[in-house]
Amino acid sequence: MPPNQRDLMEGSLYSFVIRHARVETALVCALTIASMPIYYLGLDVPKNLMNQAILGRGITYPTEVFGYSLDQVGYLAWMCAIFFVLVVITARSSSTSTASRAGWASACCAACATTSPRASYVSRSRISARSRPAS
Repeated sequence: MPPNQRDLMEGSLYSFVIRHARVETALVCALTIASMPIYYLGLDVPKNLMNQAILGRGITYPTEVFGYSLDQVGYLAWMCAIFFVLVVITARSSSTSTASRAGWASACCAACATTSPRASYVSRSRISARSRPAS
């Protein structure tokens, strides 16, 4: 490898990410930290739904929820509604992250950094064809 190209290469993957994807990495870390309480509730609500709302352990009825007096059936409906909302939020965030995964990958790829993450497959293949050595 010629010396001028060796200077262009990063020493490690971490230095490459810090140099070329600092903002994206910070965004992913912030979204991960922000989603932790939602994922925790997604695990805690089914446990409470089973133990408290169905079996009645550790709770007395009628119980107060946001100023409303609920019996066991009302509390069960309330917990089911919370669980449904958490499932929708979790599924939405999961599908959003899966759909945008190609966008994150292209932001980190040096060959695709010159194009928009929404560029077509044809544009990306043309860029990669130009970067291949002629045979």
